[in-house]
Amino acid sequence: NLLGVVVLTYLLGFFCSDLLAGGERFLLREGLPTAGSGLVYLTAAILFKLFYTPLCYATGFPGGIFLPLLVCGGLLGKWVALVLVLTGWMGPEHAGFFMVIGMAGLFGVVVRSPVTGIVLILEMSQKFNLIFPMVVVVSLSYFISSIAGVKPIYDSLYRNLLPKKLQKSDKRTVIAFLVNGGSYLDGKRADGVLLPEGCVLRRVKRAGRWMGAAGFRLREGDEVFIELFSRDIERLYRPLRGLADE
Repeated sequence: NLLGVVVLTYLLGFFCSDLLAGGERFLLREGLPTAGSGLVYLTAAILFKLFYTPLCYATGFPGGIFLPLLVCGGLLGKWVALVLVLTGWMGPEHAGFFMVIGMAGLFGVVVRSPVTGIVLILEMSQKFNLIFPMVVVVSLSYFISSIAGVKPIYDSLYRNLLPKKLQKSDKRTVIAFLVNGGSYLDGKRADGVLLPEGCVLRRVKRAGRWMGAAGFRLREGDEVFIELFSRDIERLYRPLRGLADE
């Protein structure tokens, strides 16, 4: 299988070298005002990147998905822009804006970090006048992907790295955090704290005295003990720590 992928890559590199690696050369060429790619050709290029990127990543060869992800988003934005141009809704000079917005939108769907995606694309493109349409597109893509049950790509990759026994393990563990002033937990009712799925606030230690998890409000200096699945510790440790601002 690996040999087949390598041979196919060499063949594709000979005929379509711009689409290999991250594909950024093809994306930059499509972003030029003089680019005249047809809708069918662009559709074929997008399908190729969407199919071939995970295929190459699955081989285990050194590489990544970040740059190909941005390229796919940019090409999808160009595809939408091309449809609008062909239907007379827009001039071709605005296609580049759609490419930038498409990058942020796909980043929000795949990585599920909308704010990070917006800031990252704004820093890369320096197109700060696109912040409003970018926020709208990223918010919609994030909302739709949440409804569809799309899992963040890096969470999925992390789970694949875990031993098989741990992936299916229901073993529970407890970790403790110190509540700091001004944090999310400061002032919240102990029985009303919103935690990630699978997490439960079991008890609180205040001034050396053990308390339950209901009937009082948390305050600065409390030590909270949260129970969660052992398999989720690495993924949720930092978010939970952020709630206490520890």
